[in-house]
Amino acid sequence: MSIPKKVVTLCLGLVLLATAGMAACQTSPTTDTSPITKTPLTSQEILSNTLRANTTVQTVKFSGNTTVTVEVTGGTYPSMKPTARDFDVQLDNGHKAFQMTQTVDPVIVGTPRIYYIVDGLSYINYESRVEGGEWKKLKINQVWAGYNEVEQQMKFLKTTANVTLQQDENVGGIDCYVLVVNPDMKVLTNWVLQQDYYLNLLGRGPGSSGNLIPIDLAGMFKIVSIKQWIAKDTYLIVRTDIQAVLEMSPRDIRANDGDFEKMTVEVKGKCKFFDYNQPITIELPEAARSATTIPTLPD
Repeated sequence: MSIPKKVVTLCLGLVLLATAGMAACQTSPTTDTSPITKTPLTSQEILSNTLRANTTVQTVKFSGNTTVTVEVTGGTYPSMKPTARDFDVQLDNGHKAFQMTQTVDPVIVGTPRIYYIVDGLSYINYESRVEGGEWKKLKINQVWAGYNEVEQQMKFLKTTANVTLQQDENVGGIDCYVLVVNPDMKVLTNWVLQQDYYLNLLGRGPGSSGNLIPIDLAGMFKIVSIKQWIAKDTYLIVRTDIQAVLEMSPRDIRANDGDFEKMTVEVKGKCKFFDYNQPITIELPEAARSATTIPTLPD
């Protein structure tokens, strides 16, 4: 017996969204313009300098990958084949534009593979049985900050539960400080619940009853560790690695009690950041201009 597609999509959707939120790091403007410390001695000083350095960032590109392994204990569900996700993102704060392409292997029909925000509209290309995928569009509800993943990460950094400074390293010729960060899970959970483009996974998308499935990410995550490489000369993020372990009960993902006793999900991911403040152009592909309009998600 295989795990039903609905359960697989919900489970992986939550994991990929949560890890994307943690990985899409640290590149939006902040309001703190006080001088940057020249010779930081502690992890908190480096963290503060990183927050201040981002006041100059208007554009950035980042790319990475995650691998998700699911082990099932008890019941009728089998463990799942590891799922690999590769993604590339361009972000333009000045024009409030966003572009993401991602591939998920094995392919799950209904998973977003191309995602744009342009002129206040969200355009999503879903994996489907139609060649080239299916384009949908909707008007976004929230202000830009609600969709700017990297701005959300500034909030994560500001509410970090614990930061540890490790030995300096060189990444691609860039001398870096290395921090291990444990995020505030309450902030992460709130961020997940604000994301329109995955709300359909949680029972609040178009055509749903509007009743949001309760999610306790803080309870699900047993291990969360984020390692960040920060350039010494600019205090901008060069690389982020993620390791996380979640444990889910049938109730957490709306499965039946007899389907399994416990589902353990291990996530490993890497993300690299580059081309800060370099010119970028985010334009919709021609096929997206004729996207089918779907109702705006409820507030």
